Amino acid sequence: MSGIIERVCHRVPVTVSNPVTGLVALVATLGYIGILDALGLLVVVLGVLAVEPVSVWVAAAGLVGGPLAVVGSVAGYLGYHSVSGFVPVWKSVEYLSLGLLLHLFVSRSEAVPRGTPLRSVPQLRSLVTGVLLAGLGSATLFAWGYDVVGEFRFAPLVFFAGATQILSALVGALIVFGLIPRLVDPERWRKASSAVHSKVRPPAGPSPTWVRLSVFLLCIWLTVATAVSVGFRVLAQIPTYQLRLRNLEALLVFTDAGVFGHGGSSVQLGIGVTVLFVWLLTLNQYGVLTRSRD
Repeated sequence: MSGIIERVCHRVPVTVSNPVTGLVALVATLGYIGILDALGLLVVVLGVLAVEPVSVWVAAAGLVGGPLAVVGSVAGYLGYHSVSGFVPVWKSVEYLSLGLLLHLFVSRSEAVPRGTPLRSVPQLRSLVTGVLLAGLGSATLFAWGYDVVGEFRFAPLVFFAGATQILSALVGALIVFGLIPRLVDPERWRKASSAVHSKVRPPAGPSPTWVRLSVFLLCIWLTVATAVSVGFRVLAQIPTYQLRLRNLEALLVFTDAGVFGHGGSSVQLGIGVTVLFVWLLTLNQYGVLTRSRD
């Protein structure tokens, strides 16, 4: 029996950190959001831009504590708001994906060594690349979810959400890799940040193919989904008789509100599911999600 368990555990996907990390993150998040809510700082507006302190927190959790710290943080966020009877499902998905993607593209790929301060321009460039991917990826998933259920359009929501998440994640990353290592003993911080991670072997190579493919798929999703969002909105403004005069009445099926709330949402569902499926296949193909032991 122990041999079977050993083989199963060896193939468990995704980096799994100490369960205590998730519990600590949950409790800490409850207190953190409670303070933010009392001070009215759940969103900090900076002119035309905005920073979400919850996103900063989740980003730092993903970089320091790993996936379970992110899950614990989002569970704390959900728990705090569910008390009032409001369950922010898609906002929670956005926070969850932000933390996990940031962990994947920065910690998992060893773009910046864990527990060490930024020391070079290439490290800063790798960190910014990971932040951009995580911020845009989480915003795309967030906007896609709202479009599918018919509450908001994919564009321009994805661009506003993307700017907010990128800026918030950048603040969190700079705190973890820029501020904290310079305020505490570097060796102690390195040991503390390493203690909450499982021993995993990241994908080999300084510029892994799976990162480039992830960028490619994200660009495709953003481009096609934005075109669909704008295109169907324009189509809805064209009088019906104009389409019939040009024998284009078949397009009317896309202007009617359907199961998902509005014309085009069904197409958005298909686009998102396809991209996510291909992306997960890519990660599996390159062994990114496979747990490896030293």
